[in-house]
Amino acid sequence: MSTLPQTTAFQPRKGQQDLIEYLPQIQRGDVLSVQWPTGYGKSIGFALVWKHCHQINMANRLLMVVANDTQRQQIVNDFAGDCALVGAPCKGGVWSFERSAGDLRMARLGEVQVFVCTVQQLEASMSRGGLNTLKDLLQVPGTKWLVGFDEFHHYGEAMAWGDAAKLAMEHAEFSLAMSATPYRRRSEEHTSELQSR
Repeated sequence: MSTLPQTTAFQPRKGQQDLIEYLPQIQRGDVLSVQWPTGYGKSIGFALVWKHCHQINMANRLLMVVANDTQRQQIVNDFAGDCALVGAPCKGGVWSFERSAGDLRMARLGEVQVFVCTVQQLEASMSRGGLNTLKDLLQVPGTKWLVGFDEFHHYGEAMAWGDAAKLAMEHAEFSLAMSATPYRRRSEEHTSELQSR
């Protein structure tokens, strides 16, 4: 008799369940804004949206834009586990964008489906041009992108970040903007703020 530990099925929190129920409404070209309290599980939210977009053939690649190198490394280390938890694909793990030909090759061959960059990389790459940019990545033939922005409420503070995000969204089949509220609630009695345009 096996004594392997049993894994429990994913049990979404109320806001995560609200997101799951909302997803069938999304359309190509939409931007969905989700705001949850700090510590609520935004990375699970990204994984849920990625799973849905992949299942309906809206996207076959995911680019996550995060605030800094520490968060980028956290996504590299942990997001594949979040995907596994909710049943989302994460072939090849998470690729950290470094503005190299390897980035484009991985996207083109499909050896990796999930990419991550910082908002600073996004701004430098989208606005200044050059070789092997994020714009080039988002235009790799055969790719359809979900672009996810973490802590998007900061992007308006530096106009260049907001402009770079708009340019990236022009190349996305769907965009997700997630943010945490500036306070932590102790109960789950709140409702998710879901907005789509």
